[in-house]
Amino acid sequence: MKRFQEIDLFRGIAVVGMISFHAIFALNFLNIIHTNIFSDIWLPYTRFIQFTFLGVVGVSMAISKKTYIGQIKRALKVFAGAIIVTIFTYIAARDYYIIFGILHLIAVSIFVLAAIKNKKYMGLILGLFIISIWLFIKNIESANILLFIIGFKNTTIATLDYFPILPWLAVPCFGLEIGHYLYRDNAPIIDTKCPKLLRPILFLGRHSLLVYLIHVPIILILIFIFQTFLRVLQ
Repeated sequence: MKRFQEIDLFRGIAVVGMISFHAIFALNFLNIIHTNIFSDIWLPYTRFIQFTFLGVVGVSMAISKKTYIGQIKRALKVFAGAIIVTIFTYIAARDYYIIFGILHLIAVSIFVLAAIKNKKYMGLILGLFIISIWLFIKNIESANILLFIIGFKNTTIATLDYFPILPWLAVPCFGLEIGHYLYRDNAPIIDTKCPKLLRPILFLGRHSLLVYLIHVPIILILIFIFQTFLRVLQ
C-alpha cells in the first residue's frame, strides 16, 4: 500500500515530541533537573503528543488495506512491544513499572478498530459511548488491577506510563472517523515529494514502534555518558 506521507509526518512529529518529553522526564526522574512535567505549563505539549499518536492510529486504520487477520497480526506485534516495555521497566524501575501504557492501548485500539472500521459512524458512536461510561466510572475507586486498566480510579498504583482503555480508546475511535472523512477518495492530501529537511521526521514516523522501543534506553545511555564525561572533567 502506498504510504500517505502526511500521516507519517504527523506521527514523526509526535515521535520527536515523545523523545523530548521522555528525555526531560528521565532527567527529572534521575534528579538531574527539577521541573514538574505534569504541571499545567506542560499539559498542552503532552496532550498534543498523546492525541496525535493515538489519533493517527485511527486515521491509519481508515486507509489501511490490510485484512482483518492482517490487522490482528499488527496488533499482536504492537502488544509484543508493549510487553517488552513492561518487562524493561519492571527490571529498571520496579516500583513504577508500566502496567498499561500507550503501546498496550494502541494494541487494544487496533483490535477494536479492525472490527468496526467498515461500519459507518461506529468510530464516532463508540468514542462517545466510551467517554460517557468513563465520566460515570472515573471517580469509582478499586484496587483491582483489571479495573485499573479499564479506567477505574486507583490510588495505590504508581506507574511511569498510564493510558487506561477508558477514556483513551475514544481518541483512535475519533481518529477513525477523521480518516474516513479526510480520505473518502482514498487519495493522499499531500502528493508532492517531501523536502529533504523533513525526511528524518518521516523516517521516525514510518518506524515509530521500533523508535519507541529503543529511544528510552538510548536516552539513559546518553545521560550516563554525559554524566561520566562531566565527572572526568571535574
